[in-house]
Amino acid sequence: MLRLFFILFLVSCTNNTDLVQDFVNIKLPAEEMTDAEILHTKDGKLKVKISANKITRYKEKEPNIIFSDSLMVTFYDDSSNIESILKSEKAFIDNKKNIMLATGNVILTNNINMLNSEELIWDRQKNIIYTEEKVKIQTKKELILGEGFKSNPNFTEYEITKISGIFNLNNK
Repeated sequence: MLRLFFILFLVSCTNNTDLVQDFVNIKLPAEEMTDAEILHTKDGKLKVKISANKITRYKEKEPNIIFSDSLMVTFYDDSSNIESILKSEKAFIDNKKNIMLATGNVILTNNINMLNSEELIWDRQKNIIYTEEKVKIQTKKELILGEGFKSNPNFTEYEITKISGIFNLNNK
């Protein structure tokens, strides 16, 4: 009886190498966090705070870090005052290129301006925020529409290509 069980056991066990290979090739995250923050400091001063409902980090997959379910990036000046805030639905960090791609209802604000777009790229190395997508900027006096945008992270100096909109030409 034991011999019959052993034979049945051997016959019923098979290895499907394709299934095993598929399982081995799955790139699982190294870390997954919920309601998390990442802080960037320079010379001991807080420069950037990234908050997200979900952060997933990979070691051997691009992009390396994926922010999902809402993201907020807060940029600070040297006195720890908030300069600008970037919000989006999702974002991806590519550590090789040293950029963050924010997508989905992207909003960039400071005390004066508010920008809306579907995509913004933050290049940490060059210290610029840019896109080739459509943008809408609301100031206290103007509504500016364009396609293509480039700015410093605090959103005080910016360029727009293919510009249109309602402008206040009154110098008062």
